[in-house]
Amino acid sequence: MHLAAMEQGEPAISLNLDYQTPDGDIKNEDIIKIEDGKKHLLLEFMSITCKYCMQNMPIIASLEQEVSDHTTIKLVSIDRDVKKVKEFISSNQELINYPFFFDNQRLAKAQYDVIYVPSIFVIDELGMVIFKHIGVLAEEDVQKIKMILK
Repeated sequence: MHLAAMEQGEPAISLNLDYQTPDGDIKNEDIIKIEDGKKHLLLEFMSITCKYCMQNMPIIASLEQEVSDHTTIKLVSIDRDVKKVKEFISSNQELINYPFFFDNQRLAKAQYDVIYVPSIFVIDELGMVIFKHIGVLAEEDVQKIKMILK
C-alpha cells in the first residue's frame, strides 16, 4: 500500500473501479487508463457533498471542452452512497461529459492518499503524475493546467 502522499514526479497507481459513462452505462476500468490517441489524464477526486468540488464542476466541464481532443478527464467520487452519486450524475448531466468513477470503498482515495477534496492529478502517457492541485481551481491554476496539457 502507498503510504506517502502521491506527489508530482511519482508513478500514478493503477486501480480498477466501476464508473458511469455519460450515457448512463456502468463499466469497470483502470482509473489511470488514457484513451487511445490522447497524451494526458486529468483525474479529480471529489465528493458530491463538497461545496469546493461543486465549484470546480463547471471549471472542469469548460476545461474538458478545450482539451478533450488530447486529454482524458475522469472524476472519482469518494462518496459511500453510490445511489446518491448516480442521482447526482443524472441531475448534472450538462456538466459531466466524462467517466464518473465510484470509489465508495475508498480504495483509490487511500492509494492516492487523498485527504482533502477536490484533489486533482494530471498524469502523462508514461503514467507519471506531472501536476497535483488541492482545492478550488483559480484562473491561474486553470491556465497552468492548460499549459501542461498542450
